[in-house]
Amino acid sequence: MRTRRERLIIFGVFVLTGTGILYAEEMGYLWENFLKGDYQKVITLAEKNRERLSPEGYYLLGMSYLETGDSYLARKNLNLLLEKYPHSEWKESAELARGDCFLLDRDFVKAKEVYEDFIKRNRKSSLLSLAHFKLAEVKRKQGLWEEAKNTYEKISDLFPHSLEAKLSQEIISGNEFFFTLQVGSFINKENAYRLMQELESQGFSAYISEKVKLGQLYYRVRVGKFLTREESEKIKTNLIELGHTPHLYP
Repeated sequence: MRTRRERLIIFGVFVLTGTGILYAEEMGYLWENFLKGDYQKVITLAEKNRERLSPEGYYLLGMSYLETGDSYLARKNLNLLLEKYPHSEWKESAELARGDCFLLDRDFVKAKEVYEDFIKRNRKSSLLSLAHFKLAEVKRKQGLWEEAKNTYEKISDLFPHSLEAKLSQEIISGNEFFFTLQVGSFINKENAYRLMQELESQGFSAYISEKVKLGQLYYRVRVGKFLTREESEKIKTNLIELGHTPHLYP
């Protein structure tokens, strides 16, 4: 499978799969905007050319809807891809993305079923390490801490050179097997400490967690380390009543 960068430079030919036809220049435009995060542009062009979308086009359309938070239309287009082009090279990516739709809906049971089914049916897939990682993430979101940890460790054993193995080791070494509430994220360290002190004065157990993302260091202000979702939801309600906007992690 070509990399995304390679796809962006393929112009002057047609993308042909079954009856789906989309000029490579248009496909390059879809990828360009998708990678820039301009998902609405992807949606607009793809919907305009729906009758001649290739499997790749359906995939980008589904993923763009997913990125904008519309799990219904994301799942609808991914299902169309799977129905119209059951032997496409995008089949496995679409199957995994269907699990992501359920994850967005916080339907952890169905998301877990999708990932487990993918692993069972695609023993030789190049996306197998990603499927295991997504499964581990679902277990962590469910509060199944030991199961999640075991799955992360399995990834390191089975796919030691994968990106997912690296991410798994970071999670294991950080011992991030608990629920926490993120109240703010800052580039400026002083702003983060100011918020942490405010939360502490209000009686919350606040702390700062540092995270590097795309080369930028962020200071994440968080409250509590809870073993159960129920406990974290109670504190979340208290924070909201005091005017904060907490987000539950993982």
